[in-house]
Amino acid sequence: IPSAGLIWTYDIGSPTYSSPAFAYGKVYVASKDNYIYCLDGLTGSLIWRYKTGAMFRITPAVANGRVYIGLDKLYCLHAGTGKLIWSLSINCTNSSCAVGDGLLFAADSTLRIYGIDAITGTITWRYQTNAAQQCSPVVTLDNKVYAGIIGVESYLLCLDGKTGSFLWKYPMKILRDSSPA
Repeated sequence: IPSAGLIWTYDIGSPTYSSPAFAYGKVYVASKDNYIYCLDGLTGSLIWRYKTGAMFRITPAVANGRVYIGLDKLYCLHAGTGKLIWSLSINCTNSSCAVGDGLLFAADSTLRIYGIDAITGTITWRYQTNAAQQCSPVVTLDNKVYAGIIGVESYLLCLDGKTGSFLWKYPMKILRDSSPA
């Protein structure tokens, strides 16, 4: 086995505060310069970039040929071309999105968690929490959505992914800015 080494680099010219996402042989990365970039996974060459109205601090979610990322708005981009498919006025400043069973799950700055049709961008349900969601939601194969809620009362929340109905919550004495796994 040959020794591993640096394969390629790409100078965005601005810091990134999130992890890249890899899908379809491409690397998707959000940057402080208000762009999301799509790079060729083998060569590191730029395929496309899309400019938004604010800097990104969260990791893009990639599924079904689409890239989902939020900050000042929630954006859905075509994974191959970077063209805008739809956007919603949901301010997702603190957490990445999750995709499962045809729905996109996102949290916003108004303490809500949303279930959104991943193809059309139609909001199918919303759940009001009592504190900020600083952690990215996670969706499981049995379509349960888990989210960490941080506030005066911190807890792990579980919702039904199809309906947004409350299933249970588990109090946490210390819950930091990390996502359930």
